[in-house]
Amino acid sequence: MTVISLFGRPGAGKSTVARSLAERHGFLQLPLGDMLKDPATLANIGIDPDAMQAAIASGRTITSEKLYPWLDQRIHAATALIVDGYPRAANSLAPYAALVDSLPIERSVFALYLECSTAITHPRLAARGRSDDDGRITSRDLEFQTVQLPLLDHLPPAVTLIRIDAARDTETILADVEAALGLNRTGANQG
Repeated sequence: MTVISLFGRPGAGKSTVARSLAERHGFLQLPLGDMLKDPATLANIGIDPDAMQAAIASGRTITSEKLYPWLDQRIHAATALIVDGYPRAANSLAPYAALVDSLPIERSVFALYLECSTAITHPRLAARGRSDDDGRITSRDLEFQTVQLPLLDHLPPAVTLIRIDAARDTETILADVEAALGLNRTGANQG
């Protein structure tokens, strides 16, 4: 039973790693950035779609207090999941710590930090051509540096921080992630 929180600047490969863990090992993938663009999801959470669009347009981190109980329900219901975007801001640390404390002792909780420089991530972002990358690459990276990265120093003690060099090719990154998590290619958990 595993919960993985993904960290890394935009373009570090968080979506690729999450998708691969979902496909290879059966993890439930919760890509919050994508989920929060869906009007039905926003209505389910109780977040105003106009406020969400304004946050997305500006490149700001989503910090609605309504998000955390909704997200916690999904985390409690899954056996193995990987979430990109929780915790994502200072106001999410207390709900995240409460979530970690409420999980059964058998559950392992990891913060997976995909480290790489803007010299690597900015060309990746430009190449993928997503609409939310247009013109906001620098502001989204600044948001990561000033809001999200400092959270790593304040994670609950029960969370194991794993740092992965994400400046390499995808298969090498995935092999390192699987090794660090004790996973083999057949999907069985070794640890």
